[in-house]
Amino acid sequence: MIGKLLLLLFSAYCGVYALEEKQIEYQLSPTGTIGFSIHLDSKSVFVHCGGPGIGLRLNSWSIRYQLFPSIRWYVGERSSLYAPSASVVPILGAGFVLQYKQALLMAPAYYLSPPNLWILSVGVGVSF
Repeated sequence: MIGKLLLLLFSAYCGVYALEEKQIEYQLSPTGTIGFSIHLDSKSVFVHCGGPGIGLRLNSWSIRYQLFPSIRWYVGERSSLYAPSASVVPILGAGFVLQYKQALLMAPAYYLSPPNLWILSVGVGVSF
């Protein structure tokens, strides 16, 4: 027990010392995204905004894994394998985002439950 406590105190000291030496600044701030993506085979357009994510930033570039709360517009025939019960449905996706300044290139994947398959869409967006 004492060994674990000493290890915890040493780790905290090293962390504080490293921050004092290098003067690293961390910033926690909300960011928002809005965009759209398409999947041609399923004849679907996805409009998404926001969503939590985790990623890496290097100067003006960043890459992250993000969730995409979306609205799916289906424009195909009702007999298609990809057809939902309605032409507009909410859906949650997950995928990668490549960001340069405020421009986004997105690749969200969505799970369609009636045919039990994942589809990958590609889209663009903006960060604010």
